[in-house]
This record gives sequence, structure tokens and C-alpha cells, in this order.
Amino acid sequence: FSDDLYNHIFKNKYDLVMGGPPCQGFSTANRQSIADDPRNVLYKYFLKFVERTKPRFVLIENVLGIKNIAGKIVNDLDSIGYHSDYKAFQASDYGVPQNRRRVFFFGNEKSSNSLSNIKDFFNYLEKISRSETNFVLKDALYGLRSLKTHPKKNDTKNEIALSGYNIED
Repeated sequence: FSDDLYNHIFKNKYDLVMGGPPCQGFSTANRQSIADDPRNVLYKYFLKFVERTKPRFVLIENVLGIKNIAGKIVNDLDSIGYHSDYKAFQASDYGVPQNRRRVFFFGNEKSSNSLSNIKDFFNYLEKISRSETNFVLKDALYGLRSLKTHPKKNDTKNEIALSGYNIED
């Protein structure tokens, strides 16, 4: 698209752009040197989309390791017109049966009340986390029938009710 066409189609037509840019470079499961991983700048493509579409709000979710460059992301958001902040949350505090910490960046178009909007957003998330019941995998699997190991070792072709069936699209 040309810039004019892009602006005509997308600019200022969205309240929220939300996403999780590629995180492999920041993941603790990554076996490479985190500092030198070329994937660490992929979030900039997400921010380029934000800059071009100009939504009122931006929400970015990522792995805990992204906190290493959180200040850079906040500065980058600032340079394209957003006040922002970030905070880490535990998924199980929100009813998700996983022990997984995630970092959320919340940005608001710069205005006289954008900083208070950010504070209110994170306060709201903390408030609802205290009201959620923690769920575990057993809760997520409740009501499913139990399966047994297939009687033939390494047999992935013959499906039987005892061990379950494959699902195909």
C-alpha cells in the first residue's frame, strides 16, 4: 500500500491494537545468547503497525524475559505518541490453569488523562486477580473420560476407544 492509501484505510479507525510479537529471543527456553538474538527487534514491526494505524490503545503481551528491554519498548512507544507502562502477571491469578508469568505493556495515545488511564488499567487487573479462583489442570480436565495407554506400543495408526482417537481438520 502507498502511505496515502494505508492512512485512508487504517489510520485512527481502531480503538485497540493488541498482540504478542515473536518472543523466542526473550524466552528462558531459548538456548542462544539472548543479547545477540536477532529476533529481539521483531517487536519493532509490531510498533510500526501501531504507528501507522494510530489506535487509541496498545496492548502487548510477551514472555517475562522481555523485561530486559522494557525500557526501550516504553521509549519506542513514547516516540510514536503513546504513554505506556508494563507489568508482569501470573496467568493462574486470572483463572488460567497454567503457572505462567507474562508481561503486559499498555499504551494510551498521549493526552491529558492517558497516564491515569494506564494506572487505572493496571489497578483493575490487580483487583480482578484477587477475586479469581485459582484453577489447576485437574479443573480444566474435569469431566473428560480417562484414557488408557494403547495396547500396541508405538501404534499411532490404529485408533481405539480405549486410548482415544486422532482429530483431523
